[in-house]
Amino acid sequence: GPRPDAAGEVDRLQRALRDRAARQFGAARQAAPGSVPTDPTLQPVLDAQRKQLKRERTRVDPTDPTSPMMADLPDDSYDFLSHVQKRITDERRSAERGANQGFRRASEVNALRSDENLLVDALDDATGGLYRPARQAYRDGKAAQEAIDYGFDKALSSREEISFFRKWWKEATPEERDAARIGMRARLGELAGNVRRGRGAARDVMSEGDLQGKMRVA
Repeated sequence: GPRPDAAGEVDRLQRALRDRAARQFGAARQAAPGSVPTDPTLQPVLDAQRKQLKRERTRVDPTDPTSPMMADLPDDSYDFLSHVQKRITDERRSAERGANQGFRRASEVNALRSDENLLVDALDDATGGLYRPARQAYRDGKAAQEAIDYGFDKALSSREEISFFRKWWKEATPEERDAARIGMRARLGELAGNVRRGRGAARDVMSEGDLQGKMRVA
């Protein structure tokens, strides 16, 4: 059969997750009080982020040139804190990738994760538990492409042990699993196409990266 439209399927998955996250973040924003209390140890982090936002001239609504500047919002406002939390999460993810490649320190990752957790706790407490689920939906949307890349490039084309894949699968979110399945189907379609074109034997298709074992896990 034809190769699955992996990019199209992931795009649809990401759109659905983004829409869900937007609805949940909207509900959290409505529930937030005028002042969101935070841990005092976060003050240097908030000050540093404010300076950076001022340099970047970031607006609350980037699509509206009349929207207030993010750096002009008070430290305890929901919009300011949620924006800072997302920035720190992105920084933490970048630091994790750098640490895995050996050019960022694990202590940097741990410090960013601590700041991230304090912000998430404060925002979740202030919104009556609505913020954390919204953040999870947002994370799932960003993770969808990473998961399909994992399913296509790592889980199948490399020779990873099945136990490692099983561990990843156990910890993955349902959305990440769906995206990884798309990657698997796309890779299997590519390998089957190679067989039809005489570029490989049927047994090579099913032995690729222990595909049989990984498909059983999925």
